[in-house]
Amino acid sequence: MDSNPSVGSGELLLEELVRTAQLASPAELPVVLNRYTEAVGLGTAAIYLVDIQQRLLVPFVEVEGEPDVDLDTSLAGWTYRTNSLRVGETPSGELDVWLPLADGAERLGVVEFTMGTLDGLRLRRCRTTALLIRRHRLLHKALDRPSEPPLGLPARLAGTARQVHEVRLEPGDRILLYSDGVVESRNEAGEEFGLERFTDYIIRSTAAGQNAPEVLRLLIHSILDHRQNRLSDDATILLFEWQPPDP
Repeated sequence: MDSNPSVGSGELLLEELVRTAQLASPAELPVVLNRYTEAVGLGTAAIYLVDIQQRLLVPFVEVEGEPDVDLDTSLAGWTYRTNSLRVGETPSGELDVWLPLADGAERLGVVEFTMGTLDGLRLRRCRTTALLIRRHRLLHKALDRPSEPPLGLPARLAGTARQVHEVRLEPGDRILLYSDGVVESRNEAGEEFGLERFTDYIIRSTAAGQNAPEVLRLLIHSILDHRQNRLSDDATILLFEWQPPDP
């Protein structure tokens, strides 16, 4: 299986993971997860569940020599306590990525990914894109910047120091942030929602005089209708409008 798939094939693999995991028994879940992480080049994965006393994170699959993890003093515990991503290094110099594992509001444990590096494709999967809309027009590439690791990941993953960028806004400018899962979402026929449709919808709604919250509400419904109310990937959208303060 290709260890460096395109983003589009990565989405299809994620859909396959979700379908397979729903049918798998608890004992089969680690195998299913590792099959997916290997396919997308994310190394190996391990699941840890919190114990009843909520003092330890216990390996879902018992491995000889693999100890339980203390909840209060470990990176894994920090991920569980704060419900956020954490990245560290293994003694052998590999990356250790910890993600929270939850069922709705109930915290179940954490998932550990161990890998050599994060390449550009994986960083792209984590990246949000920014668009600038001014006077009902999309300013192409106005906010384009070199990719950097997402917030929460070490800056060393980029190979250079993080950069702070500035842009001068005009009254009424709208900035739209979105993740790849928005424009790459596919309907049952395999057709992507697409960047052109996405931006055209925003511009037409803005030109019609709709305010930012209403534009965003209608856009979200349009994306959900395209996917028959089922999303298979992260679909995050943030739209805000800048107005100068009153004199």
